[in-house]
Amino acid sequence: MRLKILPLLVLCLFCFTRSAGQRRQNIYYLKNNGTLSDPPKDADFVRIISEPDSGTNLYNVNEYYPNNQLKLTGQSYNVGTGNLMFEGSVVSFYPSGKKQRVSTYAKGRLVDNSYEYYPNGKLYAIKEYTGSYLVPDDYLYGLCLLKVCNDSLGKNLATDGNGYYITYYPDFKTIHEEGTIKDGLKEGTWKGYIKYNNDSISYVEQFAANKLISGNSTLNNDSKLADYKVRAASANFFLNDKKFADFLESNFQYPKGLKTKKNDAKVSFQFTVDRDGSLTDLKILSTPEEAIGTELLRVLEKSPKWTPEYYYGQAIPITCKLETGFTRRAFEITSTIITGANWIK
Repeated sequence: MRLKILPLLVLCLFCFTRSAGQRRQNIYYLKNNGTLSDPPKDADFVRIISEPDSGTNLYNVNEYYPNNQLKLTGQSYNVGTGNLMFEGSVVSFYPSGKKQRVSTYAKGRLVDNSYEYYPNGKLYAIKEYTGSYLVPDDYLYGLCLLKVCNDSLGKNLATDGNGYYITYYPDFKTIHEEGTIKDGLKEGTWKGYIKYNNDSISYVEQFAANKLISGNSTLNNDSKLADYKVRAASANFFLNDKKFADFLESNFQYPKGLKTKKNDAKVSFQFTVDRDGSLTDLKILSTPEEAIGTELLRVLEKSPKWTPEYYYGQAIPITCKLETGFTRRAFEITSTIITGANWIK
């Protein structure tokens, strides 16, 4: 794979140089969500990917904070702005320069022990990555065994996979969840807290060897408990997403006298599935002709209620963005993007 040499933008925020003897580089100015920064001077960090060293096909990756402090260093099989397929040791750092995490990768997957640190430099946790899902039917669980946990002063809470374990949000100011571990797995009672937009959910769960047995939660400190046995349940239309397309097709009347042929028409739209399953905030994002968008809004306003999205037993509003196309036989949904929980950072 041949690297495309990108122009190095001169910014007062980042000062990097490249002499004629240096290897070719790709330089990306990125936001924390992985998108390119526009303008570059507003980037949260810079990713510099250099061509492989002699005798290897791994690209050298270095990322930097706005203060020129190293953010991450490692090697990857690929280049770009998205997720990288790391190989070998990868070390990340806090803006202060202290280590944040030391991990090992094999073809983009975490393997072996990963060492995580508090912002003050104290060891926080050691996790052993097994390379397979411990609980494959629930994506909200991790891929690792929990081996060691310390508090921010260095006091040991768990060792050799046994004891008390605490997880935090990235800023280490808010506890996400905490509970007992046995042989590296969740065991017994765990409690936690999440924040979604203007809502907060507190929950208590029971585990056996990392398997969720049951849980209950409260929303916004309400005393009413909601019971659940799975952490997440997706919103759907009558328990079958295809039925939504059938509903649209049976109610949509393609306007007459349009320049756009039916088979060429594509419409993008979005709506929110509210807590009670009703569709709100209906919007047409793009349409070849206004009459098509108007007709689609008319049909959406007639939609029966959906089964809402559930997290930790609580109904959560989600926004759905869809693109539709028309075929001779069906109203076809060609792409779907669902914006779920915007968890606390």
